[in-house]
Amino acid sequence: MNIARKYTVYRQNIIDYHLTDEGQLHYRDRVDVTPGHARLADATAWTAMLLSSEVMRYARQPGQEGLKIINKLFSYFELYPKIFGMPLLGRCIHVRQNGEWPAGARKDRKYFEGKGEYAKYVIAADVSPDQYSYFMQAMALVYCYIPSLRSRVVHLVIPMLEKIERDGFNIFDFDGEQTKHGDLRTWFGPVPITFYAYLKYAFYYFGNIIAPGKFEHTLKKWRWHGYNYLLARPRLGGRMSKESNVIYLITNMFTLWLCAYKTNDVKLLTQIEKGARFAWSRIGRRGNAPVNFILGHIGLTGDTQQEAFKQGVQTLVDFPENKRWYENVIDEKERREVVPIGKRKKNTVYWKGDHYLEEIRADNKLCRKEKEYTGVDFLYAVELEKALGEGRYKI
Repeated sequence: MNIARKYTVYRQNIIDYHLTDEGQLHYRDRVDVTPGHARLADATAWTAMLLSSEVMRYARQPGQEGLKIINKLFSYFELYPKIFGMPLLGRCIHVRQNGEWPAGARKDRKYFEGKGEYAKYVIAADVSPDQYSYFMQAMALVYCYIPSLRSRVVHLVIPMLEKIERDGFNIFDFDGEQTKHGDLRTWFGPVPITFYAYLKYAFYYFGNIIAPGKFEHTLKKWRWHGYNYLLARPRLGGRMSKESNVIYLITNMFTLWLCAYKTNDVKLLTQIEKGARFAWSRIGRRGNAPVNFILGHIGLTGDTQQEAFKQGVQTLVDFPENKRWYENVIDEKERREVVPIGKRKKNTVYWKGDHYLEEIRADNKLCRKEKEYTGVDFLYAVELEKALGEGRYKI
């Protein structure tokens, strides 16, 4: 199948089989085949990625069908504050079947149970910053291109940002405990470093757009302490260069760029462009299509930009068709050279997977034949190509 055909098949499959009534994406289990049994460790992140994809699609191809899907996905994120009355996210929402504990919710993990009218919901705890990153990108796109949802974006996002700031830039669970990776206070003197420079700047710059002046004091403090310099040289060495961290950084970079673009913040755009070129020098040429399209558009020019776009499109062409979840990864062995996506063995959400060969064991007991690759990350990459791949912002 060509790119357009794969896009149509993957998108229709998601609409038909992988969206719950709550608007949550079951990114590897069909809703009607395994009710209550789905493994949903990062459903919040991938639902947000699907929402971003659908908004970009709607911006270039408006229609009631697309708007209906966008509203359904958006309502999923509104459900978390409704269940517990707190402006927070969880990793996913499991739904009890006939009052029984959801089979997909492992009892050795931490969960929160809804009460009263929300008693059927079981929320996975220990949400990580990348869930919030994908969420904020989706909210920024919704705010920019879906006017009918803007007031709901403000109502949902601002309390979250206020709480994170009030908690000293920490992400907490619904029980008031800090999550495992919720400490966003990585500082060098008064200046945040590593990925959190882009994460927090993107979050609060966006917040200051949708609630003018609300976080200006925070942004002024960061600018005064040389925050922009950090944006020009994102940390990408060692563990930070792995694909899961790379896409996490690029997500926040794109969100911040979108906000700066919309406000015509030339100084900030200049720093982001420098950061994109620096990032490309460290993590480019891996066949990661979202990275290619985002960095190619916001930071690269000339032959280097065309190389990035061409490689990104080739990755979409080579993307496996109807890949099934019949094997499970148990070990990673990095190689010196990047393996083309069509030859990689790992059958997971590809952009979050490693870009090297991996050892696979097919007899792993966790393997289930009903698991199915949904293609959400493929849809996202295709929409990025349509929006950014020709070197100009079209949505």
